[in-house]
Amino acid sequence: MLTKDLQDAISSVGTNRIREAAERFKQDQMIQWLQEVAGLQFRLTVSQLHEILKDKLPKEPHYQQEIMDAIIQRFGADAIVWKEAAGPYSQKGIPDVTCILMGHYFGFEVKRPIIGRLSNIQAARIRQINRAGGTALAVCSAKQAIEVIEKWKIKNRTAG
Repeated sequence: MLTKDLQDAISSVGTNRIREAAERFKQDQMIQWLQEVAGLQFRLTVSQLHEILKDKLPKEPHYQQEIMDAIIQRFGADAIVWKEAAGPYSQKGIPDVTCILMGHYFGFEVKRPIIGRLSNIQAARIRQINRAGGTALAVCSAKQAIEVIEKWKIKNRTAG
């Protein structure tokens, strides 16, 4: 549980700034940044940081939609993208967002920055997809997903 003083200090930073920082920084950098901008006189613990981020960051569906929108905006009709539906008849561990571009499969398992963790089943499925020739990985932002696709396009560009 966060103290009232800590909650007030974090609130003064603003949710949008915290979200933007969480997408840029790794955990230790995030702790340092938050301490500085909130003017904290003590070191935040990892558990305090996680509690703050669980409260301030959007849930995974928000990031999933941002990723799908960014892919559509960047690649238009050249890409097909969809959100995988989870349910009793779906395979476990299939990445959240699927994109097919230039005949290549991209699977993005979407996690909240810093606090998101892959399950063992998700990690195994990502390895399986990559072994099969697709590209699958965990991402925390639309920027990461677009960078993965762009790097693949550069690497696989054919003369024509």
